[in-house]
Amino acid sequence: MAQWDFESVLESVKATSFDPSLWPRALDTLSRSVGGAGAVIYSRRALPTRRLASPDLVDVIEDYEKGGWRAHDLRARAVPIARRAGAVVDQDFASADEMRRSPFYEEFLARHNRRWFVGLPLEGGWGVSIHRSPAQGPFLPEEVARLRRLSPAFSEAVSLARRLGFARVEGLVQAMELMGRPCVALDGGGRPLLANEAGEAQLALWLDVASRRLAFADGASQAAFDAAVAAALGDPPASRLVFVRERGGDRRALRVEPLNDVTRFPFADAGALVIFERPRPSEEEELEGLKKTFGLTRSEARLARELETGRPLLDAARAAGLTYETARSYLKAIFLKTGTRRQAELAALLARRPQAD
Repeated sequence: MAQWDFESVLESVKATSFDPSLWPRALDTLSRSVGGAGAVIYSRRALPTRRLASPDLVDVIEDYEKGGWRAHDLRARAVPIARRAGAVVDQDFASADEMRRSPFYEEFLARHNRRWFVGLPLEGGWGVSIHRSPAQGPFLPEEVARLRRLSPAFSEAVSLARRLGFARVEGLVQAMELMGRPCVALDGGGRPLLANEAGEAQLALWLDVASRRLAFADGASQAAFDAAVAAALGDPPASRLVFVRERGGDRRALRVEPLNDVTRFPFADAGALVIFERPRPSEEEELEGLKKTFGLTRSEARLARELETGRPLLDAARAAGLTYETARSYLKAIFLKTGTRRQAELAALLARRPQAD
């Protein structure tokens, strides 16, 4: 059995504690040092974009997530074994016959020239797995025993990274408080994780205790918010501005920002930031503002206000009390006066306009 370079691995792992962007390099060092074909840090509850892997596994993980292979992965059985024994290999949970009949092994892994792995449990429900090709062969019992010695160093690095990542999220939330913005951080499942003082007041209004999620009174508001959260948690993540109806009927703008940056929050369990913008002016104030800013007529301003939410023209026309044909005519005038050519462009322009405090 070859002499493994654990000293280089430990030095690489220590370097990640204050610079999470070094994790891919550390995992590559680990894989190469023990005769592997890639290594990854994972969690069953982690967002796809939060996985940290050596460069030679990036394409494999992308295929795994987008190809739906999670549903066929026999290695899901490995988690309780790893926690109990401190390490797990394929032979601990699957027979040779099961592997031969498994699409995960015979299709997915074979396509990527991978076959064997060893998994080590880490702090907070995370784990590190090292992979090998068919030619490299499975990890032997004596190799697994030696790898267990690495778990404390990896766990310590993950624990520190989690604390630093959570502190960064907490700092963002509190910074919003200083700017007068209620703010709530959501976890990877879209549930509130922490909030600033003003955000706690919003949670008291909107939190559904049973589901532990933000819940809004009308279906359109809920659908818009849920879509924004899904976009923030997606791959690739995206930020969105949405409008919801408050109980009094007034509209409130919420900005949902992704927290999927692995170089800043790799193990923080945070997925998105919900920022409550300042309450919008009254309808009359909004209409007057649109008329003054863009030179719109009152009817054009009313239609533009509805289009700002991103709803289709037909729905916006109904909400503004217009026929579809009249709305089409007004929309042409609005495009001309605002210098826009598409509804999405118009909605983005209106969303960016200054609001009175």
